[in-house]
Amino acid sequence: MIKLTRMIGATLVLTGSFIFIVDLFNVLESEFIFISLGEIWFQINKSSLIISESFISRYIPLIGSWLWHPIISSILTLPAFLLFAATGLSVLLFSRKQK
Repeated sequence: MIKLTRMIGATLVLTGSFIFIVDLFNVLESEFIFISLGEIWFQINKSSLIISESFISRYIPLIGSWLWHPIISSILTLPAFLLFAATGLSVLLFSRKQK
């Protein structure tokens, strides 16, 4: 189980590194644009993004109406390489063997 967790963490870090390299090429082309997590989600599956927003807004009682727009939408606008790398490093940190 620990090996699988470490493999997932390493995959997330490598994905974040790959996205960072793509972002660097965008900066070198004079386009100071970082790829956001929401943009990646939109490119992969636009309908699931729309369905998720409407589901959370409608069907989560009490907090659903404000959960998506101030919180989740803010997270989706962050640079994707930061989120992937930070998540991957966290997984690797917590899955290391205890001595």
